[in-house]
Amino acid sequence: MKITRGYIQGAFDGEGSLILNLSKRGDHWRLHITNTDLVWLQGISKYLKSKGYHPRINEWQNESKPHWKRRYNLILLRRSEIKRFLQEFPPLMAARQKKAAEFLLWDKQHKRLMPKGSDSVLQQALDILEGSNNQGRLL
Repeated sequence: MKITRGYIQGAFDGEGSLILNLSKRGDHWRLHITNTDLVWLQGISKYLKSKGYHPRINEWQNESKPHWKRRYNLILLRRSEIKRFLQEFPPLMAARQKKAAEFLLWDKQHKRLMPKGSDSVLQQALDILEGSNNQGRLL
């Protein structure tokens, strides 16, 4: 299996999710790619590791539906890596773009020191949320 940038982008659009976990210790985001094919996710993980990411793979079974196949989650937890992932592999699906924009807005609100050019990132996130960016580009 040859893994490319477009392949990762498609995997996230088709099988991915971006989730905000709220907790007393602080809010944090998780980027997931979920599938029943462990070898497939391990290939994606290897590719991401070669690019400097720190993915991990978890196995889970839906206890209420034991007849379902076992599933695996490739997860990114580091905020900086989630942001870089969204820049390198911008989602094309509108629902994923909206979640990515929500993450960018959250990231901007939770930074103490803002890097140069952050206002353009904020404007792009707002454009996505308002539906004015129909070209499938996040950043």
